[in-house]
Amino acid sequence: MSHLDNFKDKWLGKVIDYNNDKSYQCVDAVKEYADSGGNKITTYGNAVDYARPGGLGNGWVWIPYKAGMIPPREAIIVWGKPKGYLNKKYYGHIAIVGGGNTKDSINTVAQNDATGNGGGVGQDAVSVRIEDYIGCKGWHVSKIQL
Repeated sequence: MSHLDNFKDKWLGKVIDYNNDKSYQCVDAVKEYADSGGNKITTYGNAVDYARPGGLGNGWVWIPYKAGMIPPREAIIVWGKPKGYLNKKYYGHIAIVGGGNTKDSINTVAQNDATGNGGGVGQDAVSVRIEDYIGCKGWHVSKIQL
């Protein structure tokens, strides 16, 4: 089984509080995924803050999104506006890319889904989702994958 399959078996339907702040955010799930795969994310911030070269640290390669591109399975994908809008601020969204993606939709594993309040219920729990590319900034590929 792949690292992503193991992660899903362990976490689907549960919440991850990576930084122990009692808030179950999309970044928490991605950091747990990366750490458990041996490629720790060494940077901090809201999801949209990771949308840049070096955004996850030195163990990752940033690939800016251009229309028609399809991210590889197990990449970390990042969105900006309009995802993650709360209290008049855009926080973005970040997720792990699953398989079976097309130029129109992405299968992801994510927590909070950029719509929850971080309270740990409903879409705040880790789940499999189908996302679109609206607001997609790009993705990071682990140097371990390359």
